[in-house]
Amino acid sequence: MFDDSDSENTEMAGTSTRAALTRKTIYVAMSGGVDSSVAAHLLLESGCPLSNIRPVFVRSWADEDAPPPLDHLPWRDSRIKTNCQWRRDWDDLLRVCQQLAIRPPLLMDLSKEYWNRVWEPCLEVWGKGGS
Repeated sequence: MFDDSDSENTEMAGTSTRAALTRKTIYVAMSGGVDSSVAAHLLLESGCPLSNIRPVFVRSWADEDAPPPLDHLPWRDSRIKTNCQWRRDWDDLLRVCQQLAIRPPLLMDLSKEYWNRVWEPCLEVWGKGGS
């Protein structure tokens, strides 16, 4: 059952949330895909000013500077240097930001960290037959 006293609290909470949205920079992790684009759109619809939304694109793989697979592994994966689509995703995100009229995204390059902390350990485990 709906209690009218709750609606006042909800309205007050919504008002303070909207007020907070107008004062702060909100960093939105965006890929250029549908989910993150809709999230940014919903933020705009909620009353957040365009100037407060700051899209961030995290590049976790860089095909042009990826080192070759580990030499001691019994197999080589030729996709390592050629299968990355980050540039296409970046271009999609630039179009989304333009369409939403928000600032261009920041590019956060974490490809070396991803290679060293995620990919290389995975290659070692897979090379030993693990999963």
